[in-house]
Amino acid sequence: MSHIEQALKQAGIRSFADRRPEESSHLEYFPAVNGDAARVETQVAENADSGTATGHWSDALIVHEQVPRICTEQFRTVAGALHQKQRDTGMKRLMITSAHANEGKTFTVANLSYMLGESYRRRVLLVDADLRRPCLHTVFGVANTDGLSDSLRRNGSTASVHQITPWLSLMPAGTPESDPMPLLTSGHLQPLLHDMSDKFDWVILDAPPAALLPDAALLISLVDSAVLVIAAGVAPYRSLSRTIAALGRQKIAGVVLTRAESLGLPESSYETYYRR
Repeated sequence: MSHIEQALKQAGIRSFADRRPEESSHLEYFPAVNGDAARVETQVAENADSGTATGHWSDALIVHEQVPRICTEQFRTVAGALHQKQRDTGMKRLMITSAHANEGKTFTVANLSYMLGESYRRRVLLVDADLRRPCLHTVFGVANTDGLSDSLRRNGSTASVHQITPWLSLMPAGTPESDPMPLLTSGHLQPLLHDMSDKFDWVILDAPPAALLPDAALLISLVDSAVLVIAAGVAPYRSLSRTIAALGRQKIAGVVLTRAESLGLPESSYETYYRR
């Protein structure tokens, strides 16, 4: 039994492996990402609602700080799995989503994008595709102006892209929309993503929760693959099953488990190893 399966059982989630053979999802389980994802996600959302740019990175970006080494290494391992999939399949456009809110989606996409750039020296464009309630600009402390929504209103003209690090860039969501469907279905997003794919090694979309809103089900057709973020003990099994069916199992590259109890995972000995 893998450590992901152990974590799912400890969290009270019915494991995919416990299902009948005909129910098998054939999804890859990426390593569990420990950390206070729920607190960080709430903080980021509150900062986004205030509409202010802080000018500095928030606590949501943990991979560059003095945090327990296991957190950084888990993100590096997830990034490594995606890096290998890109080498095998050539995929460049990736969507990160979750079934419900506050499962650690923004927390995951910010750290994963940073790690793909810094550890694997890939040019990464992170796109805030949550046009209803954008948050990524607060994570990196930049203004949410002239972003994706504004570009789509201008028939797909170039939006502002903030250089976060030499390897990571961010396209903010721009002016929030209560109903972004006309923008997302206007036909301008696909050529914009293709243009960005020619300039970057990765184009990663932070999409709204897939079980609550139709946005992710629409965006999935515009990307090569998706990663589903699941918070241990939060999303009901049936809701996860419906989300996977809506996105299409063949388009989901894997699953990232957040809020896992590190003491229940083999990697909990990682810090002990390095202290020695």
